[in-house]
Amino acid sequence: MAKYNFTIQEALYFKNLSFQIKEMNITGCELIPGELLAPIYETTADKRVYANIGYTFYSGIQQDKNSIFVSPLMIHASALRIADERFGSQLCRSKLAANVMVAILDKNDNIEYWPATIRYFFKHSIVLPQGHTEHVLALVDWYGKHNKKDYFNVPRRGLSRTLDGVAQNGMKHVELWKPLTRKLSHESIIPVQRIVCRFMKAKYCPQNNRTDLIAVIPLNRRFSV
Repeated sequence: MAKYNFTIQEALYFKNLSFQIKEMNITGCELIPGELLAPIYETTADKRVYANIGYTFYSGIQQDKNSIFVSPLMIHASALRIADERFGSQLCRSKLAANVMVAILDKNDNIEYWPATIRYFFKHSIVLPQGHTEHVLALVDWYGKHNKKDYFNVPRRGLSRTLDGVAQNGMKHVELWKPLTRKLSHESIIPVQRIVCRFMKAKYCPQNNRTDLIAVIPLNRRFSV
């Protein structure tokens, strides 16, 4: 742990953020025990980043005294290191590390885990009344939800919440999902703190099904703590 610029408490705090989205609003500015990885470059911010959330933003001349300044540029990265774990993207040579389970809230405010593939990571900044704030976010493609997600019916058992927090929140060892949708909107932008774990995948075609589906196998997180 001496080679990393964070404490054990910081790493555990980050690990538990994805399980606390019912109690707190995760925005992407929370402490990250890691860093964005090269290649890194500047690019123009996507308008979807701060769209449709009930506030007025500007990046040029201020039109409204109550509007919030948004930097017109963002830092673009292909990968993110969290402790000993590396999360990749579609920009990497291998896309295996780009497949992640993301914590979201359903219509009843229950935690649900949804598979996605990361297109890229980016860091963006805004100026709020309390000062300058940076957000580390990811642009993702979502997999489609299948009505028989629990088709394999293999629950995660025998692990404590400390080792595997998803065991108590409904995630299975193997789940059945539809292929990637690749429809981008503001919902395709997520705080990296909502990433629960990586997953492996394989094509799977149930009997009497005309199209291939995706078998998703969530992996345990790796932390040197």
